[in-house]
Amino acid sequence: MSPRIAAPHLSDRAAGVLRQLFAAVAADFAFRLWDGTTVVFGDGPPAFTVVVHASQTFFRLLRDPTPLAFGEAYVEGAVDIEGDLFAAMHVA
Repeated sequence: MSPRIAAPHLSDRAAGVLRQLFAAVAADFAFRLWDGTTVVFGDGPPAFTVVVHASQTFFRLLRDPTPLAFGEAYVEGAVDIEGDLFAAMHVA
C-alpha cells in the first residue's frame, strides 16, 4: 500500500486566494474562515473582519464575485462583518 499524501486544507487554499486578490488593497481588514484561519491585510489592526462561515460560501462567492451575491450571503447569515461596516463597504 502506498502512503497517502494529504491534500492542502481548503482553508489554506482559500487564504492564498484571498492574499492574491486583496494584496494591493490599502486598508486594514481581515477575513476569518470557517475553521478559524484568519488572513489579515494592512499594517494596523483590522477595522473590520469578514467572517465566512462555510467553505461552500467562499467558493460560491469566488464563482460569482458580485455585490448581489455577497449581499445574499450576508442576508442568509453565510457571511458576517464584524467591526466597521462603513469601512468594509469602502473596501468593497
